[in-house]
Amino acid sequence: MLNKTINGNHKPTKFTKYTAVVKLKIFFVCLLFVVAVGCAKKNVLSVRKVKSTEVGLKAVCPVTKNEFTVREETLAVDYKGKTYYFCCPGCDSEMIKDPEKYVGQETVETKPTKHEPQTTEKEILYWTCSMHPQVRLDKPGKCPVCAMDLIPIYKGDEGVIIVDENIRKVTGLKSLRVQKNYLTKTIRLPGKVAADYELYLAQQEYISSYKNGNKELIEAAKFRLFLLGYTEQDISELEKMDEPDKSLIYPAKNVWVHADVYEYDIGLIKPGLAVNVNFLAYPNITFKGVVRFIEKTLNQQIRSAKARIFVEDPKNLLKLEMYAIVEIKVTYGKVLSVPESAIIDTGTRKIVYLDLGDGRYRPQEVKTGFWGDGYVEIVSGLKEGDFVVTDGNFMLDSQTTLTGGQALLYGAAEEIKEESKKVEHKH
Repeated sequence: MLNKTINGNHKPTKFTKYTAVVKLKIFFVCLLFVVAVGCAKKNVLSVRKVKSTEVGLKAVCPVTKNEFTVREETLAVDYKGKTYYFCCPGCDSEMIKDPEKYVGQETVETKPTKHEPQTTEKEILYWTCSMHPQVRLDKPGKCPVCAMDLIPIYKGDEGVIIVDENIRKVTGLKSLRVQKNYLTKTIRLPGKVAADYELYLAQQEYISSYKNGNKELIEAAKFRLFLLGYTEQDISELEKMDEPDKSLIYPAKNVWVHADVYEYDIGLIKPGLAVNVNFLAYPNITFKGVVRFIEKTLNQQIRSAKARIFVEDPKNLLKLEMYAIVEIKVTYGKVLSVPESAIIDTGTRKIVYLDLGDGRYRPQEVKTGFWGDGYVEIVSGLKEGDFVVTDGNFMLDSQTTLTGGQALLYGAAEEIKEESKKVEHKH
């Protein structure tokens, strides 16, 4: 007993020490297991760029359900053993918010599509010269203008330009998916604070005629107001007034700004639109206003119509004849559109370059509608999901002009020349 107790306490044995160590080890193992399970359940997603071996795959975007071809700039996410590709920026963020919502839409099992070299088995449409595309002959030979070897143009490749991958990187060729966007346009108009004696007298004439009940004078005064931009509703409001609006001729907490609306913007500006007005004298102050009237006739010299804008001036800061810059933001709606940089305007038609994948590009004529801030509405010629060149398209256009729209750029030129030699040798 004396060996087992010391001062009334039990003396620890080797067995009890061993048991404590085992229990401690078991505790840490359980703790690590719980942490590992928690991390596995968390499924933290990270967006990555696609690998070179993935470029060309046919995929279905899990967010939009659109089928598309994986490109160099496509983003991807690996989740629960599957890879998900996104057709456009923003889709990756949507999946990260709630990945389980989009599980099930995976990559279509399709090998990357590659442009096969031209072979003599394909149908040759005609023979032409790379320097003189106006030359078109039905057999191989020499160009009658420069004596260069003629090259074949195959069926299906007319109008297609092929650009080597290294050249695409050097020239900065970039493409963007065609989709619907909300378009807005900011219109800036020159103007000035004006004393509008013409409108003041027209109001006075109508109020006086209306009170007197003279129908002929009422109709004449009403017609004059219509020419100045009044509507039936405006005239109804005028009938409730005892005298004309004095702010038309003398600024007092409210002023009138006359702005020139140019012909190409008239269809976008309507009475009732809110505007911001800035003046040189007060560069840090933006005055609020509203378009009240737009005249019915154009100034023939500058092709503009006068807009009368009612501007609030609670501190009486503004003076007559002060120059103003009127800013109006017009919202057009959500429409199929492309960046303005994608459009090449030849003067008679508008062209974009379709990115067909694997370095293949083709010019496409389009019809445009509303031109907003940075984006242009596409009325016809493209569909949602197409890819168009937004940077470097002028390089493609110069090559198309030079070669008549034939696939002769860099790598493609060498392929076609080789095939031309084979055909010439056989003949």
